[in-house]
Amino acid sequence: MHHQLIELTASTLATIQHEKEQPGMNHLIMELYHCNPTALMNRDTLATFFEGLPARIEMQRVSPVEIFDIKTSDLTDDGLSGFVVIATSHIAFHCWPGYLAVSCDVYSCEPFLPEQVLALFDAHFQPQDSEVYLLRRGLRFPRVAKHLLAVRADE
Repeated sequence: MHHQLIELTASTLATIQHEKEQPGMNHLIMELYHCNPTALMNRDTLATFFEGLPARIEMQRVSPVEIFDIKTSDLTDDGLSGFVVIATSHIAFHCWPGYLAVSCDVYSCEPFLPEQVLALFDAHFQPQDSEVYLLRRGLRFPRVAKHLLAVRADE
């Protein structure tokens, strides 16, 4: 599936047209629609997917996957929500089988390729539609500034 990846920055909103890895604190926000209902409802499959995801995107998982069965007064709002802590931040998800949708945030203080993450989510959830945003955060954060200086020295 082709996703339009929107990059949100402090001063601009631009569509990303390339697969470039950039230093910084990246926050990938995915809203995936018309997903495979089985992928949204099977707790064991979700746990396996999110346990393996950090390693597949070159991140270090530091917690077990926590999954919560959410029950509300509106059955379409019920679903499974959870998170996994990675050494550089976290991955959080909310599955709504009643809407055939999943929302997910991948936030890391280390760079990653959004397209690689999207391909893994496409394979697992099989969405037919999406909204995807990439937020580059903390560009003035001292840790990020150190990485940016190292990249510029290599150029």
